[in-house]
Amino acid sequence: MALDVRLIAPTIKRLARLALVLLCVALVSYGLMMASPVDPVDAYLGPQMAQVSPEQRALIAQRWGSISHLPFSLVTGCVS
Repeated sequence: MALDVRLIAPTIKRLARLALVLLCVALVSYGLMMASPVDPVDAYLGPQMAQVSPEQRALIAQRWGSISHLPFSLVTGCVS
């Protein structure tokens, strides 16, 4: 069963389009997450926020990583 040469070019185009769409969705999602005014640690703790000490809150933030270096946090988040 030989591959039909006429199917290779459209398949490559569709795969490239899929990769571009996935990249755009990831970048838009990341941008929306960074623009959100919600603190992820506060959202994670929810109603128990009053019961958690500042040291515990800092430990959670440290384990999740810092978002202070916005352009690099996507790259370091994927690497670490």
